Amino acid sequence: MIKKHIKSYKHAKEGFLELLTVENHNFIMELVFTGLVLIAGYVLNISKMEWLFIVFCCGLVLTTEIINTAIEAACDAIDLKENPQIKLAKDIAASAVVMTGITSFIIGLAIFLPRVIMLAENIN
Repeated sequence: MIKKHIKSYKHAKEGFLELLTVENHNFIMELVFTGLVLIAGYVLNISKMEWLFIVFCCGLVLTTEIINTAIEAACDAIDLKENPQIKLAKDIAASAVVMTGITSFIIGLAIFLPRVIMLAENIN
């Protein structure tokens, strides 16, 4: 049972490494943005509660992108020809990523914008 559990982590690692390939540029860009947001949180000294929101949002966007990529791969394995049902599944999965991105962006604005405005006012 433990061997099977450890093997599942090996598969997860392989899947994650696949996400880091050039073909998955969306995931790589989201990792870059996650890094920038984490650096901004550190520099702007956000609160512990704000950190919870930021980490949750970053994790949610990355997880949604991973699920979207898995759905696209499964759909491509089923049928590479033009298929309206597969297109619909891919489009809906992609919209989930956009929705989490928009929601996370709004939460990020609520956390970071007041601090950025305050910094700008202190500079002038």
